[in-house]
Amino acid sequence: MFDDFSERLFAHFVAGHWRAPYSEDAHPVTSYQGAGLGQVMAAGPQDIARAIRVRRGADRQACQRLADALEQGSDILARACALQSGKVLGPARFAGFAAAFAAPMDAQGGVLFTTRATRYEDLGRALGAGIMEGVIWCPSVDQAVFATAVACLVQQAEVPPGAFALLHAHVPSTKSAFRDSALDMLEC
Repeated sequence: MFDDFSERLFAHFVAGHWRAPYSEDAHPVTSYQGAGLGQVMAAGPQDIARAIRVRRGADRQACQRLADALEQGSDILARACALQSGKVLGPARFAGFAAAFAAPMDAQGGVLFTTRATRYEDLGRALGAGIMEGVIWCPSVDQAVFATAVACLVQQAEVPPGAFALLHAHVPSTKSAFRDSALDMLEC
């Protein structure tokens, strides 16, 4: 996953594939030490329309496959977290994050905006519930590395296209572009 990392940071994950962004609103992604890791393109109206057009839910089997992939990839999630934030967390720290996908609570799809301060367990619950109806995740630039790692694991789990989308980044322009959609907008 880390071999072609800057290319994946640059792209959005929509309908089960990495897609070139339509937007040209670039935001640098840096490590906790300030080293450049790449850039993300904040989703614009065309990126959002594409993600909404293909959005659909996942069934329980897909949720279980994803929970298993996230659990098996917990070392990848830990490395991604350490790369951008400098926090060295053991893979066990992501057990609650992965488990939330196996037994999602109330299905609540839509758009999920997150910030650096979002706890992994809370994020897992929100994404796990959203994937049942189709979720579009817009993480902050400070979460771009972790979010990209999650999307790579979603791809490996072969979740139905449209059940999970990653649109970089949670910036004011992205949020305002979603306001015209009929989707629920959640913040975590």
